[in-house]
Amino acid sequence: MEDRPDDLSDRDLLTALEAWGLGPVTLDYAPVGFGDYHWIATGPAGRWFVTAVDLAAKPPTGLTDLRRAMDTAAALHATLRPSAAVVAPLPSRDGSTTVRTGPRHAVTVFPYVDGVAGHFGERLPQVRRDALIDLLATLHRAPAPASTPTAPLTLPRRDRLEAALTEALAHAEAGQEPTPQTRATAPETARTTGSADEGANAGTDRNAGTDRSVGTGADAGTGTRGATGTGSAAGSGAGVGAGIRGAADPEAGVAVGGVAGAGGGWRGGPYSEPARALVAARADGLRRALERFDRLAREVRGPFVVTHGEPHPGNLLWLDGRPALVDWDTVGLAPPERDLWLAAPEERDLARYEAATGRRPDPSALALYRLRWDLDDVCDFLDRFRAPHGRTPDTEVAWRGLEDALERFSRL
Repeated sequence: MEDRPDDLSDRDLLTALEAWGLGPVTLDYAPVGFGDYHWIATGPAGRWFVTAVDLAAKPPTGLTDLRRAMDTAAALHATLRPSAAVVAPLPSRDGSTTVRTGPRHAVTVFPYVDGVAGHFGERLPQVRRDALIDLLATLHRAPAPASTPTAPLTLPRRDRLEAALTEALAHAEAGQEPTPQTRATAPETARTTGSADEGANAGTDRNAGTDRSVGTGADAGTGTRGATGTGSAAGSGAGVGAGIRGAADPEAGVAVGGVAGAGGGWRGGPYSEPARALVAARADGLRRALERFDRLAREVRGPFVVTHGEPHPGNLLWLDGRPALVDWDTVGLAPPERDLWLAAPEERDLARYEAATGRRPDPSALALYRLRWDLDDVCDFLDRFRAPHGRTPDTEVAWRGLEDALERFSRL
C-alpha cells in the first residue's frame, strides 16, 4: 500500500518484532503492493522484509487462515529448498510464522533476498515463462503440507457483490442515480459535495483475491493485487487489497460493522456515488459474468494440487535466472489452472506444462479462474468504495480497476 496504516505506529511494529529477536532495527516504509503494509527492517544482524496485515479486512477466520498459509509456505520452502523456489516467512522465537500486534494487525517477517523483482502486468519473455512453468509444475507435484488450506471455487463475498448490484439498480430505477462520469472527474465531483473526509485513509485490506503487486525499485510497476518485491531484494507480502467485509475475527478480537451506506446511499467517500452509478450502468455485464462463472464452475473437476494462487511477475524474484515465488497468503489446494491462467498465456506454455506433468490444462478451468480474478477484484473495490475512504493513490488504483473490470464484463 502507498498509504501507511493510521492505526499501527513504528513503535507498535518494533514491539512486535521483538518476537523474532532481531535486535535493534530501523524501519523504512516500503510503499508497495495493494493490500497490506510493508517495511524494510535493518539492523546489525542484517535486513528483513516485514509485512503487517489488517485483520479487519479478512474473513472471520482471517488470522487462522493467514497462519495456515504462512505455515504452508514454510513447509514448501523446506521441501523445495534446492530450487530456492519459495521465499518463506521466518519463524519467531516460539516457532510462529505470524504474530499479532494490537487489536487488528498481524506481523510476518521474511528474509531480505537479493534478486530482481518483477511487476504486475509485465509480460515475461519466453525463457522466463518456461522457467516459471517448470517451477509451477514442480510445485503442483509437491506433497501438500498438512496446513495447506483449500481454495474454494466459490466467490467468498458474492452476497455482498449481489447486494451492491441490487442497491445500485434500485437507486437508478428511483431516478436518484448520477450519470456515470470519467475516472478523472467523477471522484472530483463527489469531493466537492462534501461527501468524503479527504484526510481519511482508503478502505482496509483481497481475496482473493485483487487481489493483486509492485516492486520498489525505480522500475516498480503497479497493479491491483497485494504483493511484494523490493527492487534488488524482496520478501513476501501477505495479502491482497480488500474492503471491510462486515465480519469479525474471533482471534483478533476485531468486530467490523457492515459497509457504510449498505441499503441506502453510498456515502463512504469520493468514489462511492460514482461507483454506484457505474455498477448500475454496467449491471447487465456484471450479471452475465456471474452467470458465466456459475456455468464454468459446474464444469471444473480435479485434480486438486498445491497452488500459489497469484504467480504473476509481481510475485516473482529472479535469482541468477531462476524464479522464486513470494506472497504466499493465497496458497491453497485447487485445480492447477488456478496458477496457469496467469503464467501460461500461450499454447506453447500449456504444452510445456503438459509435457512436465502429463496433464493437459482444462480450457474451462482456465476461463473460470480468469473470470474469477476480475470478479474478486470487483468485490474488493466495491467493498472499499461502500466503506469510509478518502481520495488516495490506492483508491485511484481501485477506481481504475473497477472501470476496467466492468468494461470487460460488458463485452461478454
